[in-house]
Amino acid sequence: DRDRIFEVKDSIVSQWGRVDIVINNAGITLQPTKMQEIEYENFKRMIDINLWGVVHACQAFLSELEKQPEASLVNISSLLGLMGHAGATHYAATKFGVRGITESLWVELMDTNVVPLLVHPGTVHTNINLNSPEFASRQEQELANQKFQNIPGITPEKAAELIVRAITMKKRRLIIGKETRFMKLMTRVFYNSYPFVVKQLSKVYNID
Repeated sequence: DRDRIFEVKDSIVSQWGRVDIVINNAGITLQPTKMQEIEYENFKRMIDINLWGVVHACQAFLSELEKQPEASLVNISSLLGLMGHAGATHYAATKFGVRGITESLWVELMDTNVVPLLVHPGTVHTNINLNSPEFASRQEQELANQKFQNIPGITPEKAAELIVRAITMKKRRLIIGKETRFMKLMTRVFYNSYPFVVKQLSKVYNID
């Protein structure tokens, strides 16, 4: 809701007088689905939240951030903002979009005091599956969430700690998770052939 985001910005400035850090973390996920089988409304909802939410927040808060002697804009992308994966065209589209926005802001804000931080987390054990609109029942949501929690990853608290440290160090990019660092390297070294590696890993870990 674009209007609501601008209202929140006005409320914060009215109450506190300034904004020093903005973290765009809102997002949803959907279950792996082939491109041609994704329902239009689900695809649109994901773009509205994961991508347009970042656009609205950046446009709402950047003018306030630029007023400060030091400020940070943190945009949360994903491992799937570094690489593609079968069944995730909807999610990857939004996370590559967040990446493109943030990397462009690196240049656009170079002569300001705002440091944009682009975060690429791997598996962080949040309850993101509980927000998926696809499940017919709460039980299905819980089962999917439990499966997700069993994937090796880190806690939200640890991810937050790493993000705070990156803000303090004025980093522009943060890679979270061994799997994310590995796949980032794979996409750089095997630029054209990394999809074959992803396909094989998906079979090994039964996530195809």
